[in-house]
Amino acid sequence: MMIVIAILAILLAVPILVHDTSGNLTRELFYREASETTEQAKERLQGLPFEQLPPRTMTIQPGGVLNLGGLSVDQDRVQLRWPDGTSAGQAELKDGKVRVAPEWTGRTIVVDYRLLMSFLPAQGEAHTVDESGQVILSHGPVKKIQAVWLAEGEKLNRVTEFRLEGNRLHLPSKTAGRVVTVDYFGESIRTEVEGRFLDNNLVPQLEPGEYKSIRLTTDYGGRTPVSQGFLKVAP
Repeated sequence: MMIVIAILAILLAVPILVHDTSGNLTRELFYREASETTEQAKERLQGLPFEQLPPRTMTIQPGGVLNLGGLSVDQDRVQLRWPDGTSAGQAELKDGKVRVAPEWTGRTIVVDYRLLMSFLPAQGEAHTVDESGQVILSHGPVKKIQAVWLAEGEKLNRVTEFRLEGNRLHLPSKTAGRVVTVDYFGESIRTEVEGRFLDNNLVPQLEPGEYKSIRLTTDYGGRTPVSQGFLKVAP
């Protein structure tokens, strides 16, 4: 009887061990991808001008408009404050624009936000399109497709015809069997970027200054997110 119990215990332990090993390998893969994503995002951000990194000091345009371009920000909201550091409330970012009181036109305001970066920016997640013209993205739930590229020899050509359904990307049937890469915002690997103004002693402050501390944090589902940072100096 004891022998039977011992054998049964071994058999039961095998799938647990396999499952645990598989889980560790998945976490290790996600960590590597998160590290790569963070490094690439950092390189892109370091190449941006000082005034394009958060927080941004901007002049309110006619009609109370602030044009932030094609940014994706956390919860689609930005924090506003005046140059002296006092709060000016918060506002919704819609179609790349923030609308404030029209009577504020011409005034200078600080726009603060958490920037969301796409997964593996400028490289994408590579897939071979199946015979039905579909690929399943690995890091869902997928929030937004940034770009889809079709491999043509050594070149990547942008694909404009596609449809997202859950984590499944539907592509034209002519792409079946070919390789595509997808830049997208997914929840399982998520990079947030936030910045702070620093004074001449590199101490954080609310008022605009000549230094910014930029921090990138990539969450991949592990216990500790991947973090990197850098200092940006005004020209």
